[in-house]
Amino acid sequence: PSAIGAFALGFLPTDQPLLGIHLLVDLATPGAMLDIVTADGRGVHAHALPIPANAIYAGLRAYAQFAWFDNCAPQGLSSSRGLDVTVRPQ
Repeated sequence: PSAIGAFALGFLPTDQPLLGIHLLVDLATPGAMLDIVTADGRGVHAHALPIPANAIYAGLRAYAQFAWFDNCAPQGLSSSRGLDVTVRPQ
């Protein structure tokens, strides 16, 4: 609860060891982003990813992952599994 972490979003996957986790988002590619996030009192964080209603984004792939400062983790950092998102037209 109330933890501080990071949300990574990028357009290429990777698998880089970093402080005891596997970073699965390539942050060195153009357009990649890293946001600082916090969990609420229940330990939950929801992150909206608005997608403009434009056909040009159809087929776009993005990769996302959360990492949290965690006193119980071996090196003080824990992470989510990576998320692979593909924009599909309706």
